[in-house]
Amino acid sequence: ALSVSAHGESEAGAVTHLLERPESWAVVVDGEQVVSTAVLLDHEGRYGPVPIRFGQVEYVATDPDHRRRGLVRALFDHLHHRSAGLGHQFTVVSGIPYFYRRLGYQYGLQYPPRYRLLDRTLSTTEPWEVGPAVPGEVDHLVRLHEAAHGAADLVTFRPRADWEWLVRRAAGHGEEVFVARRDGRVEGFGRLQRHPGALVGRAELLEGTAESVGAARALLAHARGGELGEELAVVDRPGTPFSHALHGAGEPSQDYLALYTRLPDPVAFLRHVRPALSQRLAASGFAGDHGTLVISLYDRTILVPYDHGEVGDATWAPAMEDPFEEGHAGVAPDALDALLLGRFGASGLDERVDDVMLGPDRPLLDVLFPALRADVPMTV
Repeated sequence: ALSVSAHGESEAGAVTHLLERPESWAVVVDGEQVVSTAVLLDHEGRYGPVPIRFGQVEYVATDPDHRRRGLVRALFDHLHHRSAGLGHQFTVVSGIPYFYRRLGYQYGLQYPPRYRLLDRTLSTTEPWEVGPAVPGEVDHLVRLHEAAHGAADLVTFRPRADWEWLVRRAAGHGEEVFVARRDGRVEGFGRLQRHPGALVGRAELLEGTAESVGAARALLAHARGGELGEELAVVDRPGTPFSHALHGAGEPSQDYLALYTRLPDPVAFLRHVRPALSQRLAASGFAGDHGTLVISLYDRTILVPYDHGEVGDATWAPAMEDPFEEGHAGVAPDALDALLLGRFGASGLDERVDDVMLGPDRPLLDVLFPALRADVPMTV
């Protein structure tokens, strides 16, 4: 009840579904009343070719009469401890600007842009038949979703139980999962969410996936064919046929695109994703070089050795207050997540953040930490 009051009736289905995993939730109680709550989702995915496990904090809510007492901070401390016990490499959370920076989060990931549909030729779905997905088509949704992952560098895997819920029960909570079929074969799907009380994004088409641009256009025509009109926002899925169709039919909207991340131990993360870093290095012009990459965080330093296409174990080193004068890279601590998770790529980060100065190692950093395509859905 607290979650639904905070996030809207349209979220009741997802909250109820997640409450089937009560061990994922944390609450603060005042007597018999739940006055603050949040859930920690446990995700598996990959970073390049490397399997990863990370957490997602969602449905953060506090009773209005109990706000500004540190309850959310206490919940996050509790969930971060639980996240460490689960072996998460990092945690993510979506939400209002700035707030979660106070709890140790950074703007480390980029949510795909949303588009408004402008193409008036999106009027027919032929030769595809578009309609609600049925339980027997879950395998097709999984197949299409995994194919879309091939265009991304950082992805989340979805448990089958969540797919089953989406198809069987989400429709009762203002959500629609629909597919494009041709000759009985499922060639694409989309997921439509309605948020009647929202000021922005009252209707959102997300996770659009198709085997062809034609199937994607059929999905878009179906989505805009109802009562939604200009309220419909479509989330891009870069590098896929769906994205090609979307770019041809709409224009990007000016939305808030940052996702919060928290990397509790960046050196441990670098060690974990070493195979991905080595793969990038071996495919570059630095494949025959050796040395140690020095990344100063100003209050401490990270050393990353490399030798003929292999990246070694990162280690901590003492502070280096003025790395640029010594010919090394400097990265503000609160910009490090964006570097390691590829929000803009190394050079893009250098151009955007004053306290990021990459110096002579900028080309090497571009190789090791390019801009990454993230396919990390922020909903169940």
